[in-house]
Amino acid sequence: MGDAIPDHICHDHAQNFYDCSCCLQNYAQFNSQLIYNKKLMKIKCDEQLEIKKYLAKIHSLETKLRTSAEEKTQGYLCPTRKVKNQRLVDYLKELPLPHVFFNICKDQELAMAFLLRSGIFPESRKCKSCIDENGYYKEMNFEYNGYMGYLFRCEKCGVKYNVKEGTYWEKCSFTIEKIVLFMFLWVCYMKDNEVAQLLDVTPSCISKLSRKLRKLVVSDFLSSFTPFTGVVEIGTINFVRRKIEIGKGKTPQKWIMILFERGSKNCYIECLPRRSPEYIVPIIQKRCEVGTVVITDKLGCYGRLEDYGFPHYQLDKSRGFEDPDNKFIHHNNLNNIWLWTKYDIKNRYRTAPFLQELLFEWVWRRAHRMNMARSEFPMESMAIFQSLIELIKKKQAQKEILLD
Repeated sequence: MGDAIPDHICHDHAQNFYDCSCCLQNYAQFNSQLIYNKKLMKIKCDEQLEIKKYLAKIHSLETKLRTSAEEKTQGYLCPTRKVKNQRLVDYLKELPLPHVFFNICKDQELAMAFLLRSGIFPESRKCKSCIDENGYYKEMNFEYNGYMGYLFRCEKCGVKYNVKEGTYWEKCSFTIEKIVLFMFLWVCYMKDNEVAQLLDVTPSCISKLSRKLRKLVVSDFLSSFTPFTGVVEIGTINFVRRKIEIGKGKTPQKWIMILFERGSKNCYIECLPRRSPEYIVPIIQKRCEVGTVVITDKLGCYGRLEDYGFPHYQLDKSRGFEDPDNKFIHHNNLNNIWLWTKYDIKNRYRTAPFLQELLFEWVWRRAHRMNMARSEFPMESMAIFQSLIELIKKKQAQKEILLD
């Protein structure tokens, strides 16, 4: 054995140390100590890892404390009114807002100041039961109550109205901060269950509010839609399709129709009960003006669009992604729209009864993203957020319960 003999085995029994009880006992003790040493080293590494984690947490807490201290010195978090005898509405309108939007969602005063400035909540309200000396309805005071929150109160009759009453969020039980945070998270296209976890509410409550905003967006999209006039690519695609259906129930088909205008790069998507000319041709007549150049697949479901005043070109996809004889005839833009639609609308929503609302919402978001320059990509969410605020204000203006 030579140099390979361990120290705990004698040289006389190097070849067959199992015959010597003393060497065998030393060998067993050596192995047990070796295993124990490995366990100690593992415990040491785990303790060092835990120490690193705690150091990282301490560093993050120090950063948060430093940030909050800076905000307090800059006057962003003001717990009380500075000027005596100043109206609460004037104080909130003059309150400086932080540069970080999520700081607004953490403080009740900042959230209320943001909603007042954006016009979602009214700055004043008049009492229908009381009349002032000029013969007009008496204006109510804007106050803060620790239990009821922000409210309007009439000094004469004592009637009280919550600040959310008569607004778009009248039936919502969220606090002021959660309303602002929910709108921003919805704009960021977060899932309903993720928003429910962040706001500590049930997913069904978030789903109802999300659908309420979605219906508002859909009505705005349909009312502001302008028919296509240029070159339009049209295709019908099965939105629900499995690659392998062995051992599974057959999935019902869900056909959708995509229209993409090359000039403006706008699109329109609508669900089809069945892929047939009786459903496709009316949609083309409604969303495209007469004379619009139409490029479709070489299928019979489109009928004879030439008879309705639409120059019709057909793409034979068996010959490639574009026509070899005419490079103008292709569906590249339509395929791109189809790819991103599948990516944003997941499988569990494709058979939902409100699939059409999801498609219109997706088109509405895309239209607002198209208005932003590529260099301003981080501001896309804020632009959509501002558009959502304008829609809510427009919806509230239609209610008769609001009094100026």
